Amino acid sequence: MTSYNILLKACCVAGRVDLTQGIYRELKHLESVGQLKLDVLTYSTIIKVFADVKLWQMALKIKQDMLSAGVSLNIVAWSSLSNACAHAGLVEQAIQLFEEMLLAGCEPNTQCFNIILNACVEAYQYDRGFRFFHSWKGKKMLGSSGEGYNSNLGQGHMHNVTSMPNGISNSHILSFSERFPFTPTTTTYYILLKPCGTDYYHAKALIKEMETVGLSPNQISWSILIDICGASANVEGAIEILKTMGDAGIKPGVIAYTTAMKVCVESKNFMQALTLYEEMKCYEIRPSWVSA
Repeated sequence: MTSYNILLKACCVAGRVDLTQGIYRELKHLESVGQLKLDVLTYSTIIKVFADVKLWQMALKIKQDMLSAGVSLNIVAWSSLSNACAHAGLVEQAIQLFEEMLLAGCEPNTQCFNIILNACVEAYQYDRGFRFFHSWKGKKMLGSSGEGYNSNLGQGHMHNVTSMPNGISNSHILSFSERFPFTPTTTTYYILLKPCGTDYYHAKALIKEMETVGLSPNQISWSILIDICGASANVEGAIEILKTMGDAGIKPGVIAYTTAMKVCVESKNFMQALTLYEEMKCYEIRPSWVSA
């Protein structure tokens, strides 16, 4: 099986679905005549090949073959399946797979959490995503500066809010943190920043919470916050963020400066935009085509 697994890994890297299908057919034939038995690594790699190119139906078919053969799914298979469904906009299916994983006793990793959060955000189910997040992080983060934004966002900045679908247990999905630890990452907060829209204060609270849990906001996180300032015509806030980045020891890059300049231009504050442009050149930051 080692040789086949190496070939499948190469197919996964190259995105060669056609070769993967051919190898899988050959493997199933060899298994049927008793020459070998497919293992969890083989199945999970095949699932990942299909999932990476958004062929979620084919990936789910391999999952059924896997279970029929008595092989338990590993974390790679579960996360690949959830991600494939999430990218296809199938939020309910992604969450259903998440629950199946929990019921199977497979411990989710941070990527699994982020897949579900991102699926909710991309489907505009913001309240649902924040409810998952607050439940998962549990008591260890209660009282942090960002705790109040969930309900507030639900009132003024969320739409298409969906309740838990039939057949999915609140107890399993919302309370699994009693069994499995959840530690948010920078990517987690990046996902949560996206639904803040024009709400600068809620976005800033998320940035503050990142720092509270020991995470350092990166260039992308700060740039999103600057962009939110632009959506609310808050030029002063955008400039303040650039200063805050410097104070935190993070040198604003071309993305942060370009975003801030866009905020200034959209607010018709052209002189401030030119000042930022000159500041970029002073710091020897090469402007992009957008900023130039």
